[in-house]
Amino acid sequence: MEYILLAGPILFIVITIILGQITPNYSHKENYISELSLGKYGLIQKINFMVSGLLISGLGLFIATYSQNLVIKLGWGLAIIAGFLLVLTGIWDTDYDKPKRTMSGRIHDSIYNFMMPTTGVAYLLLGWGHKNNPIILILSWLIALSSFVLYKFSKKIGLKHGLSQRIVFFSAAVWMEILAIISIFK
Repeated sequence: MEYILLAGPILFIVITIILGQITPNYSHKENYISELSLGKYGLIQKINFMVSGLLISGLGLFIATYSQNLVIKLGWGLAIIAGFLLVLTGIWDTDYDKPKRTMSGRIHDSIYNFMMPTTGVAYLLLGWGHKNNPIILILSWLIALSSFVLYKFSKKIGLKHGLSQRIVFFSAAVWMEILAIISIFK
């Protein structure tokens, strides 16, 4: 079961990269990941959000259930929430760059604005839970810090929003995969 759950973070990255390459007029630097759900292959991205989110939530639940450390349980508990929020982004479409805001777009933005800090706090907790392993502590906190900084200040530092979002999401997903493998196979 845990092997299937491990597919969640990587599935999200791989499908997002492939769809970004084949979607007409889409730029990985300029466009948000959510904008892929509006394009020619939008249904695939919506399914990607939902399936990857369910797998990520399941992975968080699996590891939190077997963890003995309360702080690590809390970190993986936030991963459960983040995965569920990813599922919801597949339900409510973004309306980014549209002239008129929609209810779906406002809900999507609210989910995104809750997911980003949730992910950062999860990595602060997971890092602290592994404080006896300086590499995990430092890398977890670096990902948390980059999540907060790029979420809030990417425009101010001149980083395109699509690239900024990919740095945050992809590094968080890869690090989740690594931490999950370490937790499962220790």
